[in-house]
Amino acid sequence: MVEPRDLPTDPAFTRLVEQAEIEAWLDIQPALPESRRLEVIPFDAASLLLDRVPEWPLSRALGLGVSRPATPETIRAIVDATRAAGVQTLYAEISPTARPGTLSRMLGQAGFRQFDRSVIVARDTSSAPEPDAYHRIRTAVPEQSPAIAAFMQSVSGAPIDWCQLLADQISRERWQYYVAWEHDEPCGLTGIHLGGDVAWLSVVWVSESFRNRGTQAALINHAIRDAEALGARWITSSYPASVPGRTRNFDRLGFSMVYLRTRFIWEPGQS
Repeated sequence: MVEPRDLPTDPAFTRLVEQAEIEAWLDIQPALPESRRLEVIPFDAASLLLDRVPEWPLSRALGLGVSRPATPETIRAIVDATRAAGVQTLYAEISPTARPGTLSRMLGQAGFRQFDRSVIVARDTSSAPEPDAYHRIRTAVPEQSPAIAAFMQSVSGAPIDWCQLLADQISRERWQYYVAWEHDEPCGLTGIHLGGDVAWLSVVWVSESFRNRGTQAALINHAIRDAEALGARWITSSYPASVPGRTRNFDRLGFSMVYLRTRFIWEPGQS
């Protein structure tokens, strides 16, 4: 990962980046049908997002210790609420602004285990080059939702109803999805969630046969330019640090690492 270029280094910017991702997660909630509604429980140092269906990978403690320091009591209350809901897996991530050493120890004492790290990147939305027209990238429209959900499922292997939930964000005010097409079939997809000055870039899905052909870079570049056009000053994203090669296109397109986050997982058998 390249060294930071022209990024603010103060904690306020870090919290702004964190909040952009938190808002994207929480904004999924209103789109769910009543039968699949997630439970959001606010704590003084986190927002707990609980999903009772094991196949949907949503349950997580968002923004743990970012706005206010987390305490052992807070973490115990989060675990108790998760256990009471019958949720089998809970994720949490620690940013450098959240007393990472102390918080890691408290999570370990509550039965969490560290399993990975994630890279948080950002860039100014200005001065992005024109995307290559070869990739036929278009803004998605609601009528394309079934085809896009099927594409996501084929690339990720996630449950189709989970993919359909993400695809259904197409028609919502704060989301924009971008699709690369080949012979009227999706071959690449990404999206942004708009939140004031900062846009959050989602996962970039690319068909295996179109990888290493510039599709991912074109999608990211298109998202940067559209984020600027829609009023965002910054665009941010995250991805697992353990995935080889994920940094290349972000580097080439001017993203810089803001920080690394430590990822934790809790399961009932651990505590």
